Amino acid sequence: MIPLLMALALSGTPNYDLMGPSYRLLEDAPTAEIAVWRFTAGWCPACRAMDGVVARVRARGIRIYDADADDQRNWRAIGATPQPIPYFALWVGTEVRDRRQGSLSEEEFLRWVGETADDGGGTP
Repeated sequence: MIPLLMALALSGTPNYDLMGPSYRLLEDAPTAEIAVWRFTAGWCPACRAMDGVVARVRARGIRIYDADADDQRNWRAIGATPQPIPYFALWVGTEVRDRRQGSLSEEEFLRWVGETADDGGGTP
């Protein structure tokens, strides 16, 4: 998992924000990028509770982009219907490799990203 974290920290790809009218996820995501899209909303207490974990995981170099869970276009961009939030979609290149729903600890989050990205497993 350490090589993965180093690669993420050094990739230098731009930050894509799905908040608001722009949701060009598939078109704009760099093909070599490993990133997590977090579907969240300001009104969601469980989502706000994840803010600390997400900040610490971001500080380790993992790219996590926020998507407005109330915007249907964001769900369509990942080929999903709205799900309970918080909801996370792990992208490798231009495909969803895995998805997680609900709260995760920092350790669970790091293990999920590392294992899924390394072995290509997960739910397409």
